[in-house]
Parts: sequence; structure tokens; C-alpha cells
Amino acid sequence: MYSRSSIAANSRFERNCGKFTSQDRAQEAFLDAGGPNRDPKGMDPDGDGFACFWDPAPFRAARNAVPAQPDYVTTSTATAQ
Repeated sequence: MYSRSSIAANSRFERNCGKFTSQDRAQEAFLDAGGPNRDPKGMDPDGDGFACFWDPAPFRAARNAVPAQPDYVTTSTATAQ
């Protein structure tokens, strides 16, 4: 967790997060502006490292998913010379 000031944090959070069309866009902007180490726009008032209620769960699930195995078998057609 990252430390945050609570002075007017909720109003800054709502105002700045409302400027983005999606939570993904807000998270991108948050990271571009310095991410959790710097939060100049107050987009992460709880200090969890995620801006505007962005949820990393779908990305973590995709990262941890086992790749599907192909339903075909390849055989070599090369001959020894």
C-alpha cells in the first residue's frame, strides 16, 4: 500500500476519474503519470496501486491461464539425406 493524503481526496478522485471513458484508460493515465509512487491527480486515494476502481483480476486470470493445446498433431515430412 502506498501512503496518501486524505485532504479532499474523495472529491479529487471523483472529479479526475470522471474524466476518463473507462477504468482501463484511467489506469493507463495513472501509470503514465508516475503510477502508485506518484499520484498527482489523486486517482488512487486508497493507495492500492489501482486508479479509479480499476480491477486487475481479468489480466491476472489471463496471465495464469494454461494455453490451450492444439487439437492436431504435426508430423515431420523431412527425409534424411
